[in-house]
Amino acid sequence: MGTPVAGPVFQQSLQDRERLRKKGIFLKWCSIAVLLLGVAGSVIVGFTLTDVINSNDWGGFLLAAPVAVSGGIWYSLYARSKRCLALSAQDVLAHDTRPPVIYLRSFKDDGKNVRTFKNSFPLWRVLHPMKLWGSVLNAFDTRTEEEVLAEVLHQIGPVVGIGRPGEKLPQLGAARVYVDDDHWQETVHSFLSRAGLVVLRLGKTPGFFWEVEQSTVKMNPTRLIVLVPLSHRKYDQFCERAATHFPKGLPAYKCSQMRRLFGANLLGNLKAMIYFEPDWTPVFVDLARIRWPWKYKLRMAGRRDLLNAYDWALQPVYKQLAVTWEPPAYTPGRVATVLYKSVPLLLLAGLVVLIAVVSMR
Repeated sequence: MGTPVAGPVFQQSLQDRERLRKKGIFLKWCSIAVLLLGVAGSVIVGFTLTDVINSNDWGGFLLAAPVAVSGGIWYSLYARSKRCLALSAQDVLAHDTRPPVIYLRSFKDDGKNVRTFKNSFPLWRVLHPMKLWGSVLNAFDTRTEEEVLAEVLHQIGPVVGIGRPGEKLPQLGAARVYVDDDHWQETVHSFLSRAGLVVLRLGKTPGFFWEVEQSTVKMNPTRLIVLVPLSHRKYDQFCERAATHFPKGLPAYKCSQMRRLFGANLLGNLKAMIYFEPDWTPVFVDLARIRWPWKYKLRMAGRRDLLNAYDWALQPVYKQLAVTWEPPAYTPGRVATVLYKSVPLLLLAGLVVLIAVVSMR
C-alpha cells in the first residue's frame, strides 16, 4: 500500500489521464521528427547551395540554421511531452512504499526552478578545453533543476510535493498532488507524519514560513535539509525572520561567487545546502566548492555539474539516514569523457618534453 494523501485531492479522470498520455507520446514523436527534419534540411542546403556557402563568410550560419531552428522546437516539444507523461504523487506513492521525500517550496519560485543549461551557460567555457565537453553534454540535457534534485533524492525515497493550484500541467521533478486551498495544510501535516526526508527550498511567502515552522517542530533534524537559492542579502533577511524556528539557528552565508563563476558554473539557481546533525547543529555546504575524491572522478565524468554537486553534498545525509549510496557505474561515455579531458594535459606534457629536448641540443 502506498502513502495516503490527506484532504480532498483533485484527481484526473481515467479519460483525461489517457488523453494526456497519448498527447505526451504524440509530442515526443513530433519532437524527434522535427529534429530529423532539421538535419535533413541542413543536408539539403549543403548540397543545393554549395556555391553560396563557399563564397560567403556567413555560409556556415546558413548551413546550421535548419538544425538550430529545429533544435529549439525539439526542446520545447520534448519538454512539454515529459510534463504530459509525468506521474502524479498518488501513482508514485502507490508503486513505491518507502517513506517519501517531501519537497516544500514557494509556488512563486516554480518558474525559477526550471532553469536549465540554456540560460546558465558561461561563454568562457568554449575556450576552456577541460570544461567544453561537459558543456556540450549539458546542451542536450533537457532536465530541470528540480528533475536533477528528484533524481538524486530518489535514492532516499519517492519525491513528492504539492502542485501549484491552477496549473494545467505539472512541473517536472517532484511528483505533484493537487489539493484545494482549504486542505493544503492538512495535506502537509499528513506528509510530514510519514516523511523519510523533508526538503525546504527557501522562499519568502507566508505559506512557506508556515511549512518551515511545521517542519522544524515535527521532523527529526537528521531528516531535514534546506536548499539555498538566495543571495547573501536575501539569505540574511530570511534568517532574521525564520532562524528562531531552528533550535540552533541557521549558519552564516559562505558561498564563493568567484569560485562559482570561474570554477563551478552550470549549477543553476541553487547556491548551497544546509543539513542538520542530531543535536540541530546546522552545516552549510557551498555547492560551488564540491570536489569529488579522485577515486570517483571517472565515474562522475560526463554527468551534469549540478547532479554531481547534489550527489556529493548529500553524502552526510545518506549516512545519517543509513541509506546505502551507490556510485554511478562506469560507462563507455564516461571513459571517453575522461580521455577527452586528458588531451590538453597530454599536449602540455608533450610540449614540455619537446622544449626540454630542444634545449638540451
